[in-house]
Amino acid sequence: MIGIFQQLPTLETERLRLRKVTKNDVKDIFEYASIPEISKYTPWDYHENMGKTKELVNLLIKNYQTDCESDWAIELKLEKKVIGLCGFVRWHKHHGRIELAYSLSPEYWGKGIMTEAVTEVIDFGFKKMKLNRIGAKTMPENTGSVKLLEKVGMKQEGHLRDYWMVNGKLEDVLLYSILKGEWELKLSR
Repeated sequence: MIGIFQQLPTLETERLRLRKVTKNDVKDIFEYASIPEISKYTPWDYHENMGKTKELVNLLIKNYQTDCESDWAIELKLEKKVIGLCGFVRWHKHHGRIELAYSLSPEYWGKGIMTEAVTEVIDFGFKKMKLNRIGAKTMPENTGSVKLLEKVGMKQEGHLRDYWMVNGKLEDVLLYSILKGEWELKLSR
């Protein structure tokens, strides 16, 4: 699928607009990415200054331009505010597989927002990108993420020991995935 990230479409759900990140999103992204709690379960650090957020936004925009896997901004439709990111990393085109990655402002945790976004992104991956497998990784202690992945139909298929360096300590990671046939079966129910 050449050009899929260059021409990344806007996706809409009941409450959300998933769209390309722009330079105008730096302030909104910094607002949540600067909260230390955001990186409690991630291999990346919270943003101590807006310069780090600008670097991230510039990288995402460059990824669109070079047709590399990237994120959608998660924008609340009514407020027109970016509250998170959701997208893909590590695309192995030949094997039809990719990994899902996401982050969300702690203010919106537990409200079904990420389930809404992830469901739309997974559907896009299987239908438009012709993927066969979508995977995701999360730390066992990240119970919210574990619940999210299981809610969207992903199955745990592995436990990777000392896999991520998080806040100066090696941490275990759970490996999840869903196959296209499983997704189609879930949607048909």
